[in-house]
Amino acid sequence: MAARRSSSKLADDLAKYEKRALELQAEGDRIAVAHGQATELRDQAADAELANDLAAADRFRADASKLDLAADNREKELASLIPRLEALIAATKDGLERATFDETLAQRDAKAASAAKLARGIASDLKQPLADVQKLAGLRAELDALDTQARELAKPLGAEVQAFEDEPTFGDQAALDLLQAGARQLNAATKARADRAAEKWAIDRAQMIERAVRSQMGSMLSTRNGPIVRLESGSLRRDAIDAFAKAIKRAPERARPSFEQCLKELREIAEGLAENAEAGGGAEQGRDPLPLIAA
Repeated sequence: MAARRSSSKLADDLAKYEKRALELQAEGDRIAVAHGQATELRDQAADAELANDLAAADRFRADASKLDLAADNREKELASLIPRLEALIAATKDGLERATFDETLAQRDAKAASAAKLARGIASDLKQPLADVQKLAGLRAELDALDTQARELAKPLGAEVQAFEDEPTFGDQAALDLLQAGARQLNAATKARADRAAEKWAIDRAQMIERAVRSQMGSMLSTRNGPIVRLESGSLRRDAIDAFAKAIKRAPERARPSFEQCLKELREIAEGLAENAEAGGGAEQGRDPLPLIAA
């Protein structure tokens, strides 16, 4: 399995692929212009033929044919490149989501480990001072008891008991309270927000899958450009495909063959996207996976 790439590397790759998509779109625009020019040349050929200039008409038609042939060849190349690029973009987005999540989780765990290590060090350093504080509390209790006893004994004797000189107070009680409070607990408000966000995502996720399946059932687009494939998350696509398979069983008998063919194509596309994401989309081999078509 290919080594997992960092979110920054995936973000760079995604920017590169999206830039390539714009370049291919511009190439498609140039192809459309070329077809328009070929049409204009054929109009000129017709005008020349009406004027009985057969040589010019033949020349215009030949130029139009060359333009159409070149544009058709470039159009075929684009037809093979664009689906690969779309799959690569989708796989890279999935990888970026996972890498960002993994890196955030790893940073959190590293911070937690550092905090735990520091807490253990503080607890170790203060173990003896805390024991001394407890010993001091015991001595103070004994001192107060003896002072009370001495004053009671002095009454019948008419003796005077001088106040004893207390030791000065010291230390930060807030710090002592913190050390004795134990492990830090998750803030209740933070946990509540996290729970609400998780519940909302579960609802939104189910609705996204339902909409994608419903749109796929009535879509006139090719399977590769359909609503399920356009779902950006790989897990969303997989669950949507499973939901689509269940929906097919409820479809009219006459419509099932076309839906089942669509399901087969969806599974093949999803498998290809997963393999592409695992292999890094071919971009790890030091080569350009999608060479631009020469204008």
